[in-house]
Amino acid sequence: AAMLLEADLERLSGMVDRCVRAMECFLEGFGDDGGCAEGVGYWQYGFGYYVYFSEMLYDLTGGRIDLLTGERIRRIASFPAAVSLGAGNFVNYSDGSAHLALRPGLLSRLAARIVPELPAVDAVPSFHADACYRWPHATRDIVWTDPAVLGRKTPGGTVVLDHLGWVVDRREAGGTLMAFSARAGNNGEPHNQNDLGHFIIHIGGESLLADLGAGLYTRQYFGPQRYEDIHNSSEGHSVPFVDGQAQLPGAAHAARVLRCEQHDDGILFEVDLTAAYGVTAMHDLRRTFDWRYDAATSVATLGIDDRFGFDAAPGALEELFISRHEPSLAPGTAIWQGSRGVVTLTFDADRFDPLVEYVSGQDHGGNPITVYRLRLRVRMPQTHERFQFVFDCRVA
Repeated sequence: AAMLLEADLERLSGMVDRCVRAMECFLEGFGDDGGCAEGVGYWQYGFGYYVYFSEMLYDLTGGRIDLLTGERIRRIASFPAAVSLGAGNFVNYSDGSAHLALRPGLLSRLAARIVPELPAVDAVPSFHADACYRWPHATRDIVWTDPAVLGRKTPGGTVVLDHLGWVVDRREAGGTLMAFSARAGNNGEPHNQNDLGHFIIHIGGESLLADLGAGLYTRQYFGPQRYEDIHNSSEGHSVPFVDGQAQLPGAAHAARVLRCEQHDDGILFEVDLTAAYGVTAMHDLRRTFDWRYDAATSVATLGIDDRFGFDAAPGALEELFISRHEPSLAPGTAIWQGSRGVVTLTFDADRFDPLVEYVSGQDHGGNPITVYRLRLRVRMPQTHERFQFVFDCRVA
């Protein structure tokens, strides 16, 4: 508003200087990988307004002040492409959005000024797509949208966001996107959820092993009861439940990346999750993901290898797997059937007692949801345990 209305250039200069310094502080919230821990919805909100301000300042100064330069800005601008799971679908850790209509005006301007890799966007969203009716987004869609940004394919291959501790791998199976993601990081992040070692399996627009994303925002959701909500508790994520204890919040409860190896057909990702929990008798918990895609058969497999070390045998040990799709059980297997894909888990029937739990909740819009939690209870856990799971992922 000041750039449009203030005629006193000396006064305007002071206002702009204050805003530019605030923008520099805003950028400090991003790591060198350009990732946004809060997900693509908060990226669009925060970085979108940064771009709108930067472009107005660029025009006002005839290009002499340009805040959209440098490798870090390019990486931030490329974040939606890094976590895209097909048009309108995204990796959604923390309070992130699994489904979002990205603003093509914003993407068009970034493409013209920075040339980042772009996510798939099919169409200009309706004016009603934004429940808050944010005028800056809508006007830039009208003025800036370049039809060339619409209809692009989802980027493929492997992405590693080192600062966040996220990995994403996407493959095209006969025209259907098949993807895997897993995360490390810490439990003290913005819009935090206790989700270290959690993962997503996505096929054709559906996450069959899912992240629940944000729940309904209430006073309790952001207060001391936050981690009683299934969206935020580690009991709402596909991670171990150790000796009756969930993961704990706080930056000290962190996952350490031990290995991250990219291969032509997938990725191997190993994390140390010991510090995520407050189990004093546990001295080691390591989870290894081995994701491979066979182009000849269009089948992907995810192997999970969990290793536990205790000073004394725990009273209980469980493995949790989260979905919005109800699994069907048979001895040693669980199957999640989607509209375009199917995931089959194989586990040791002699070691686990399986149970499907139905948990009611509310999504971010206040709509009722049912979460299906597969709980695999270990029979007679020992001081040292190793469990191996195989997920067979196919297009339906």
